[in-house]
Amino acid sequence: MKIAGINGSHRRGKNTAIMLQAVLDEAAILGAETELLELTDYNIKFCLSWSAIVPGRLEPNQLK
Repeated sequence: MKIAGINGSHRRGKNTAIMLQAVLDEAAILGAETELLELTDYNIKFCLSWSAIVPGRLEPNQLK
């Protein structure tokens, strides 16, 4: 079995990552192949055309 822990916190290696790693360590003891993914390691851009998906919504630059 493979288990991936995904840390979406902007604080790499802090509380969320520590807790995820503790869970992954326990799963590894039981025989799972584990990996902790830190989303801060990836250059993820936000969607620029979300108003096209949700009609009637304002563009981010129109919000005040």
